[in-house]
Amino acid sequence: MKDRELDQIVDNILDVVPLFRRSFRNIDYDRVAEGLSHPHIMVMRMLEDHERLSVSAIGDKQFISRPQMTHIVDKLVSLGMVERTIDADDRRVINVVLTDKGRNVMRQCDAIIKQSIKDRLSTLDDSDIDEMSTALSKLAAISSKLR
Repeated sequence: MKDRELDQIVDNILDVVPLFRRSFRNIDYDRVAEGLSHPHIMVMRMLEDHERLSVSAIGDKQFISRPQMTHIVDKLVSLGMVERTIDADDRRVINVVLTDKGRNVMRQCDAIIKQSIKDRLSTLDDSDIDEMSTALSKLAAISSKLR
């Protein structure tokens, strides 16, 4: 019985996650900083979470090739969103860190994403909003036990 329930949970997660991702995909990041695209934001989001990462580590986690990563990082550097730093433990490794400007842009992106999601959710009726709120609160509480 438990195995069947776990399969159903996994299927539901795999059904719901793409729906949420679509909410982020159509965001006009140019409103925040001209020239930013979804891959740029994803790299910056990783740097928010990890403080500093090597170009190859970012590429590995995002499934982006080394040449593409170089292009993405070059663009972010030219926009002043990130800077390259030499790793203190291994001078051959170049790390990428978010600048203050990059952190500010991420705060603005978060505000745009939140507003976009709110706009989409506002089309639901009150009972659907109440149900979703309750379900997501429960999901968050239960998921916190997985960490």
